[in-house]
Amino acid sequence: MALSGFQSPPQAPITRSPEATPRQQLREQGIEPLEDWMPKVELPQGSEGWAQFEKDLYLQSDGVYHPQEMASLRRDVLGAAAGSGTGYKSEVRKRVSIVTPTMSSRQQYHEQLWECFAAQDWPDKELVVVETYQTSPSAFLAEKAKECKQFVYLAIRRDADEDFTVGLKRDMTLHLASGQYIVNFDDDDVYAADYVSIMVREMQSKGLEALTLSAWHNFYCRSGTCGYSDTDCWDAMDQEELDEVLYGYGFSYVYKRSMALLFPYPNIDFAEDAPFLLKLKDVLGKHKVALKKDDAGICMHIMHQANTTDDCNFSRQLSESEVLNLKVATLPAFQNYLDGQSHSSWFPWLPLWTPAKLAC
Repeated sequence: MALSGFQSPPQAPITRSPEATPRQQLREQGIEPLEDWMPKVELPQGSEGWAQFEKDLYLQSDGVYHPQEMASLRRDVLGAAAGSGTGYKSEVRKRVSIVTPTMSSRQQYHEQLWECFAAQDWPDKELVVVETYQTSPSAFLAEKAKECKQFVYLAIRRDADEDFTVGLKRDMTLHLASGQYIVNFDDDDVYAADYVSIMVREMQSKGLEALTLSAWHNFYCRSGTCGYSDTDCWDAMDQEELDEVLYGYGFSYVYKRSMALLFPYPNIDFAEDAPFLLKLKDVLGKHKVALKKDDAGICMHIMHQANTTDDCNFSRQLSESEVLNLKVATLPAFQNYLDGQSHSSWFPWLPLWTPAKLAC
């Protein structure tokens, strides 16, 4: 289901509420607002039944994200309408919600994002995307939203100087998701077909609340090379700085939705991921928020000019034969990156993964 071009909340009387004075309230909820941010709207009538998380979404979005309306976009969640409020805490046990915030300047990655989602072998999955755009939403995603019931797509028009922060868009995906598990996909990265299964099953077997990669593979588009990043390449001054690196790359976050609703992402536009996961680690302990080394190549972190971070350091460069043996190597999305290099295709003989038709 898609809601494209939604730009303003419904007209309704507003009531002044103590929750509408946000700074201390947000900080108490673990959200550090932008330094120059103050609410431009007040909570509408009928918001008394909303959770604080939902009130924050409404206020931080200038009233554009109306929790009651947006709750109708969520997929089949039994009991979601029971009791007061929007039923936002209801979720489907063992369902995985793959979530992605994006924007119109990144529409060239949307087909790749869909390919990685469709490839996942987890039986009960959904894709949740929140896109902000200035002129036109993603034509590709809009069409997929019409075809596939496993896809929840929210497109919101915003002027460039009033775009929502990445942290806020991540929190919107949490509200729209219906799965017990949340898996972050960056729209420009490549995820092997068993990525979700490997990560979620490790969480289940170890009783974890969250899991992220602490060592991973990078593909550097400028040079056409692959490098492996691990603790040997991070020049951290102390353990605190090292933790900000190890727990600070949101492209590989997997976590339970229930905990994220209690401690959502901060409303900031850059490096919103580290404060989120480090907060979970502080509250739950390292035995519940774990690190995983990706030696098999279940994920390829793509480094290019559109990245919001500098190129990742790497401890060693992979040979072509090593790249060939990575799990992501069979995905057409990754082969496209290899084919785009000046030396043409690395592996013209490489058998590509062929997706089964996604049952929508």
